[in-house]
Amino acid sequence: DCAVTVFSAKEALYKALFPLTRQVLDFPDVRIDLTPAEGTFTAVLAPHADARSVGDGYRGRFCRTPAFVAAAVEIPASVRTGGRP
Repeated sequence: DCAVTVFSAKEALYKALFPLTRQVLDFPDVRIDLTPAEGTFTAVLAPHADARSVGDGYRGRFCRTPAFVAAAVEIPASVRTGGRP
């Protein structure tokens, strides 16, 4: 279950960042720190990741049931707008 949750969290980050950066993230480019009791995670980009210029720490949430895993990540407005208000 943990591996599927980590994969889902990494995929959520990739899908959120790719439209902003057009950079492909490989599996080792992102470290996921899960907090299962709270259903939260932190995603941290590796120092070599091309998308690092948009930030390196992202917060997310996940939900697991016997049938599925869902994950979502928050991209701060300052990242989405390139630092503009």
